[in-house]
Amino acid sequence: MHNVVWLFLLPLLNLVAEPLKVPQEFYSGYGKTEYSFDHDPLITEITYRSVCDHIIDQTTEWFDPGLVKQGDIICLNIWYLEWFEKEVHEAIQHPYILLTCDVGDWLPHPDLKRLLYDPKLAAWFCRNLVFSYHPKLFQIPMGQNDRLFPDPPLAHLKELLEAPSVEKRYFLYMNHLPRVYGDRDKIVQLFEHAPYCFSRNHTGKYYGQISRQEYLDELAQSYFVISPYGLETDCVRSWEALAVGCIPIVEHTFLDPLFENLPVVFVHEWTEINEEMLKGKLQELRGKGRECAFFNPWRELIKETQKKVRRGDLAFSRLEAMRFSPKDLDDLASILEGSVSVIWRGFLSGVRALELAGRTELKKIHLCDPWLDQKAFRSFGTHLLDKNLLKNQKKISLISFKVFDTVLENLAQEGVAVFCDFSYYRNSFMRDSTLKNWRHSLKQDLLQLCSKLPHGTLICGNMIGNEYVREVLEKLGVEIGRIGNFWFFQNHLR
Repeated sequence: MHNVVWLFLLPLLNLVAEPLKVPQEFYSGYGKTEYSFDHDPLITEITYRSVCDHIIDQTTEWFDPGLVKQGDIICLNIWYLEWFEKEVHEAIQHPYILLTCDVGDWLPHPDLKRLLYDPKLAAWFCRNLVFSYHPKLFQIPMGQNDRLFPDPPLAHLKELLEAPSVEKRYFLYMNHLPRVYGDRDKIVQLFEHAPYCFSRNHTGKYYGQISRQEYLDELAQSYFVISPYGLETDCVRSWEALAVGCIPIVEHTFLDPLFENLPVVFVHEWTEINEEMLKGKLQELRGKGRECAFFNPWRELIKETQKKVRRGDLAFSRLEAMRFSPKDLDDLASILEGSVSVIWRGFLSGVRALELAGRTELKKIHLCDPWLDQKAFRSFGTHLLDKNLLKNQKKISLISFKVFDTVLENLAQEGVAVFCDFSYYRNSFMRDSTLKNWRHSLKQDLLQLCSKLPHGTLICGNMIGNEYVREVLEKLGVEIGRIGNFWFFQNHLR
């Protein structure tokens, strides 16, 4: 009898995940960071960790996927992401939430695409996330601390928050470490002698770094601060400035949506900045609040998402959540009416391409998406509940970064239309196939695209309501048509 029971239980026991050894070599010598006080209301790695159910970092020796319950939040150091995707994700049995908040590069790299399409990863809160407005991928800010500085500056920052209003002494403040990133040397030359700028940076002179406390005091005494790229696309200076009532000036990047509800000045080029422009921005931004410069709104977003996952409300995490709205699909179909085929340049675009393939008379959609390959595309059959979307999968041809220009030139002679899908990323076409150069601009990429297409080619795209997209289209100097969320024009820029 006992043997029969064990024969019955054995397959079930094999399904139980075993603890996994965490590869310590990824963070060898990194050490453990100690903090001596409560960081709330600041945004720091500590406040992010406070909302998580599991931590995988350089101090974690073993991780047991079997302990992850539905809706649990896993805080993961980013150097473990590839290992996590290969070894841990499959072993987790329930929909879960990922949170990545430590120092690192942009995310997610295309080799992590399985996490993006599998609804078992119900949500991902991610620092330096390239995607925005996605149903299950959420940008989160770097915040005011990132293991870069010890407790005393943070403690002083909290003192400034509790102090009465600080008198402003400087109109524009410039003080950043000299680095090769973010055109910092060029920026210094632009503003070091401007009469409206108080600068700690001077060309050809030694950078005399002041204390963090003195720096924070000067930041609080300034109306604006120049905040170029740091080691990452996000920069701690921007969030320190917002916390103490100073307005950061930043370049347009994929992180623009992080600052939508905050007093921030965006520029396409640093040469746009002058005293009159900033005076106008000071009046324009005076009524904007700073709530999102602190942790509470982010805690609420994370916790509300966790509640949805815990109660099984998972529609937002499924592939179907990336579909066009019915009106958007109708509008795009009307714009492309009469086209035989379309070249589609996009990001996480597979589901929407399937929709369009079933909605129009298009014979072929040539889709270039760095986050979609044949293996990931085939996985749609596993993850989609609406199998009708798969009926026209053969009408979609995937083309890679490396051959895109060649395919474009070959198809251009056949009267193909071009669609630019900016649903989740819109700051460039990522023409750098290594995805290392984020300084490409959408304007440059659109002009290059037009140069390869015959006169009269239909070029269209979405997100016309986005400020950055709208400004770029205006700079092209062509007559732009608009239907709903979409823009279009006939190419005359060759």
